Amino acid sequence: MNSNIKPFLKWAGGKSQLLGEIIQELPADVKKLKKYVEPFIGAGAVFICFLENDYFEEYIINDINSKLINLYKVIRDKPEDLISEIQELKTKYLNAESEEREKLFYEIRTNFNNSNCSSIKLASYFIFLNKTCFNGLYRENSKGDFNVPFGKYSNPSFFDKEQLMEISRLLNLRNENGELKVKILNKSFNELEEYIDADTFVYCDPPYRPVTVGGFTSYNKSNFNDEAQTLLRDFYKVIDAKGAKIMLSNSDPKNLDEKDNFFDDLYSDFSIKRVYAKRNINSVGSGRGKITELLITNYKDDRGMEVAITEVNTEPKSYLETQSSDLVKIFTKSLLETNRGFNFYVNWERPATIVSQYNIELNTLNALVKNKNYDDDFKKIVKRFPTVINVLPALFALSKDERENLRKGKDVLKVVNIDALEEDLLEYRFNIGEEENLTEEEIDKYLDFTKKIGLKYLFTDLLEKHLVDYLIGCEVGLDSNGRKNRGGLAFELALEPIIVGIAEKYGIEVITQKQFKTLVQKGFDISDDIASRKADFILIKDKTVMNIEANFFSGSGSKPEEIIDSYINRQGDLKNNNIEFALVTDGKKCWGNEEKPQLLKGYRHLNYLLNFNMCKIGMLEEIIRKNFKM
Repeated sequence: MNSNIKPFLKWAGGKSQLLGEIIQELPADVKKLKKYVEPFIGAGAVFICFLENDYFEEYIINDINSKLINLYKVIRDKPEDLISEIQELKTKYLNAESEEREKLFYEIRTNFNNSNCSSIKLASYFIFLNKTCFNGLYRENSKGDFNVPFGKYSNPSFFDKEQLMEISRLLNLRNENGELKVKILNKSFNELEEYIDADTFVYCDPPYRPVTVGGFTSYNKSNFNDEAQTLLRDFYKVIDAKGAKIMLSNSDPKNLDEKDNFFDDLYSDFSIKRVYAKRNINSVGSGRGKITELLITNYKDDRGMEVAITEVNTEPKSYLETQSSDLVKIFTKSLLETNRGFNFYVNWERPATIVSQYNIELNTLNALVKNKNYDDDFKKIVKRFPTVINVLPALFALSKDERENLRKGKDVLKVVNIDALEEDLLEYRFNIGEEENLTEEEIDKYLDFTKKIGLKYLFTDLLEKHLVDYLIGCEVGLDSNGRKNRGGLAFELALEPIIVGIAEKYGIEVITQKQFKTLVQKGFDISDDIASRKADFILIKDKTVMNIEANFFSGSGSKPEEIIDSYINRQGDLKNNNIEFALVTDGKKCWGNEEKPQLLKGYRHLNYLLNFNMCKIGMLEEIIRKNFKM
C-alpha cells in the first residue's frame, strides 16, 4: 500500500510517520471487510491512505471538532472556493511586515472563534491558523475557543492546490448506487456504535495522553483526560463485542515513567504493541525525537513478517499488487554477489575524448618515435606547432583534473629543481596558443623537460608504433586505477542503464549525482534541510519529482542496519518536499537472510524497496509509471 498524498494539516499525533507500522499491523482479513470507521479523523493520514488505495467499500469519518468537520465538507464540496480564500489570506500574510502578520493572525483567530462567517471562510481560517500558529497545534480553552498563539513563521507552506483537489476528488467517490463512499459525521465517539458491525475495521486515534511534562490534552473544550480515555476503552469493548476489528493508537506513558501502566492495565484484555515513531509537534525542538507509541488491537495476527514468511512464487510479478511479506521473499531470493557491471571496468569515453582533443598534436609528435635526431626535430616541431606542448602532461599520466587546470591556464606545473641552487622550483606552462612564438630559450626549456621526465626515452627507445596507442593505454590505466574511487558508484553505474532506459521511454528527465538544490533552478521549492544533500538519481517530469538511491553491501556489518533508518528519515524529509522516494539495494552477503530485522523494517516503512533483479524484471518501471501517472 502506498500513500502519495501529503497531509494537508499539521496535527498533534498525525500518523504520517506511523503509517508503515499501522499497515503492518492490519488484520490478515482486512481486505474482506467492507467498512472503515475512524472516530477521531484529525488530519486523516490513515483514512486518506486507505481511500487512495481503495481498501474499503464504505468510509465513515468523524470528529467532535465541528470546525474540522466543516473543513472536510468544504474540501469535498467547494474546493476551488476554498483555495481562492486561502490564496487571498496567504498573499495578505506574506506581503505584511512582522508586526502586521501577528496582528492579522489574532484578527483571524478572533473571527474563527466567533464563527459568524460562511463555511468557506471558516474553513480557510482553519487552514491559515493551522499553518501560522505555534507548532501547528489545535487546542481549545474551556469556552471552546482556539487559543494557540502566533507562530512567527517567515514563509509557511499554506496549501498545495493539486493536493486539495485530489482529496476533494477522493471524498466525492461514489459506489455503484451513486452514493458517496465517504460519510462525514460530527459526533462524539460513543455515538458511533450504530455505524459499526462485524464487517467493519475501526481505527481510533484519540487525543494522546501526554508523554512529556507540560503536554496538552485540550484538543477541544471537553479536555480528553484519563476519564475520557477510560470511556473510550468502554466503547472499544462494546464494538469488540459486535465483532468489529479494531486498532487504537496512543502515547506510551512509559516514555515518561517506566512504572506507568495506565494503558497496559486499561487494555489488559487486548493485544498491545509498542512501536517507534518520530513526533513532529513539540514545543521544544530538542523534544522532537523517537519515542514509543502504542498500537492496541483486538486481534492477533500470525501473518506478521517477524514470525514467518510463507513460500511464494518468486517469478516476476507486480510490485504494487504484491504484499510486503511476499516482496521480502522475492527480494532475498534474487540478490547479487557483485555490484560490478560492464561499465565499471573501463570508461572508454575517457581515452576517446583526449585522443579527439589532441588528434593533430599526437599525429605531429609521431615524427619523434624512434627518431635518432630527437633534439633537433623536437625543436623544429615546437617552433612550427607550439600547441604540441599542451599534450605532454597526458603522456606522463597526469590526472584529468590537473591536465584541465594546466590547459585552461589555471595552474602551472611545478617541479623541484635539483640541479641548480639559485632556483628551488621550475615552472612549466601547458596552455600554449596557436599563434604564440616561443623563444629558443623557452623551447630548450621544454626539450630539457622531456629529457628529465623521461619522455625522450619514451619516444626514442620504448615506443614502437603510433603515439595514440600509448595514450589510450595511459588513459585506461588511469581509469582502472581510479576504480578504487568509483567503487562506491559501481552499483549506480550498473543500475543507471535501467533507469535511463525507463526515463527515455516516458520522456522523464534524469539527473545523476547532484544536490537537491539543483531542483530550485527548475522552479521547485526545496527546503534548506535537504537542499545540500546529494542524490544518486533525480527523475523529473512536469511537477513530479522522484529520488532513487542505490546501495550495494558486500558484507553483513553494521552499516546496513543504520542505513535503513537513515533512508526512512530521508523518505519523510523528501515527502515534505513532495518528492517520492525509492531505495534500490543489493548484496547477497548482507541481505540474504529474509528475517533480517532491518530488511523487514525497510519493507514496513519504505514505500518502495527493491533489488537489482526486481528493477530488471519491470517492478521499478511499474513504480515510476505510477508516480508519474503514465
